[in-house]
Amino acid sequence: GPVNFNLRAGRQDLVFGAERLIGPADWGMSRTFDALDLTLGRGAFKVDLLAGSPVLIDSTRIDRHKPGEHFYGAYASWKASPLFTLEPYLLFKQNLLIKSESGLLGDALISSPGLRAFGKLPARLDYTAEALVQRGSYSNDRVEAFAYTATAGWTILPVSWKPRASVEYAYASGDSNNHDGIRKTFDQFYPSNHGFYGMIDQFGWKNLKNFRAGFDIQPLSKLKLRADYNDFSLATTQDSLYNSSGTSAVLNRTATSAHIGGEINTIALYQWTKIWKFGAGFGHLF
Repeated sequence: GPVNFNLRAGRQDLVFGAERLIGPADWGMSRTFDALDLTLGRGAFKVDLLAGSPVLIDSTRIDRHKPGEHFYGAYASWKASPLFTLEPYLLFKQNLLIKSESGLLGDALISSPGLRAFGKLPARLDYTAEALVQRGSYSNDRVEAFAYTATAGWTILPVSWKPRASVEYAYASGDSNNHDGIRKTFDQFYPSNHGFYGMIDQFGWKNLKNFRAGFDIQPLSKLKLRADYNDFSLATTQDSLYNSSGTSAVLNRTATSAHIGGEINTIALYQWTKIWKFGAGFGHLF
């Protein structure tokens, strides 16, 4: 068949994969990008070629993109069958004038090749798995980071309200030695973390181990209910606890335990129209 193409240029939302790396950051100030996005598609295959910068929200002036920060990359998708969709990608992130572990100012260029796979299996089972590594330079430091996640779900009964149980594990590396010239802290890029690490939005996919068990149902076509439990630990106490935006929130290298806590969440989502969506919920972090 013919090759379809679509070019979007300017200020826009970007959504890729599960939004763990690039998404609009729903719930709060939505994230936008000044970007070029060229989509090429043929049959079950498509690829997006990207280049851009994140936009800084500024109440004192017209918003502009973040100076000295750029991303580039290619994100592909191949829907082989209902059982299997494969999404290989290669992303790059560039930062100007950042500090190395030794305090030296320099530029950073991180490459992130990754792979995401998902699908539905017999017996009402579903799965998602994603893994990526990061290599490159961070001023005069060497980058060696990685992250992975896996989710398994089971729709318990073949009925319209779709009762589903699921389990998930997510890991993102942290830096266990801040004097060796190797940066092992995973860079989460520009994610929508709200759906993954608890609705209180305290954590990002960075120096983190997260186990989640959940249950969701759809009592009406437009209404979804979800309850889950998250357990959080640091990958290493020698690195920070990072918040949902990826900023260091707490650093305690003398901590005797890497365990952060557990969180319970219940949430209701109502898709009123194609544009309007309402949500209400309760979360508590122990």
